[in-house]
Amino acid sequence: MKFGISNLDRFKHFEFREIAQRNFTGSDRDVIYPIPGEVIYNPLAYANGNRKIYERASGNNAYDASQALRAAFAQLEVPILAKLKSIVGVRYEDSYQKTKTYDLKNSWNGFNTSYGCKTNSEEERLLLVRANICDATNVGIGELRTKDKLPSANVVWEFAKDMNLRLGYSQTLTRPDLRELSPFGFAAYFQADRIFGNASLQRTYIHNYDLRWEYYITNTDYIGVGAFFKNLSNPIELIGLPVAGSASLVYKYANAQQATIRGIELDYRKELLWWLRVEANVFFIKSRVDVIDSKIYGLISTGQVDPLSTYAAYFRLLSIDLYKVNQTL
Repeated sequence: MKFGISNLDRFKHFEFREIAQRNFTGSDRDVIYPIPGEVIYNPLAYANGNRKIYERASGNNAYDASQALRAAFAQLEVPILAKLKSIVGVRYEDSYQKTKTYDLKNSWNGFNTSYGCKTNSEEERLLLVRANICDATNVGIGELRTKDKLPSANVVWEFAKDMNLRLGYSQTLTRPDLRELSPFGFAAYFQADRIFGNASLQRTYIHNYDLRWEYYITNTDYIGVGAFFKNLSNPIELIGLPVAGSASLVYKYANAQQATIRGIELDYRKELLWWLRVEANVFFIKSRVDVIDSKIYGLISTGQVDPLSTYAAYFRLLSIDLYKVNQTL
């Protein structure tokens, strides 16, 4: 029997600034943006004395965030027959995430409300939220508290010498990244589309099923073939939203209703020499997600299903390990 505990605390401060050029005289229409870095920081661009570096006012452009995760697990191996055993376990996770998004130009103001809901007290804000007097995401506050019990079970059958057949089920989850939970928009690179976070994101709950054949050729050589299926509730997707008066889109993280992932995995490990080992891992993946309810975001309903935006259809990994005496290069 195995037991374990873990503890994670994260803190993050992020600032985003948009730099442009403008004339010393004239209106705001003379602002040049976007502009590549090799131009805006080139001294020749300011040789005639008519231009200056200008910081655009782009609304909320910073956030402070924190995460506290407390977890514990237990695992038990139970023999069933001579060559048949089960491995069962459970993992408990208590997670709290919070982001506070704001405009840097207001960060100096000591009278600026820090917690949303028009209060400077976190305790008062939570009371107002619980009483449904104030929205939990008011003034850029993203808050997510979850407590989850995640069971797992595996049955392993050694049906031949050095060969196993493994059937497994587990429940796992993924939480929004702190960046995804902060409702401000930024462009990742020059002329990139603007991406916004979402303070209302929920965690994704995943049911995992897999069947795997394992062949241990020697103590170091191994072949594995597996098939897997995952059912996701509330998967986090990046969706495009139209901009009034523009043909371009902005993008926002949002929870879809449901998604599935299925695929095949091939795994190979071979020791060529005592100092040289090669490992290869290949995935073939097919995913689909229900298109997000268009009524929530004001889009035309399509009823379509699409591939998950964060999953490639094919993935491969190759590792080559070189060894010296008592150490790995």
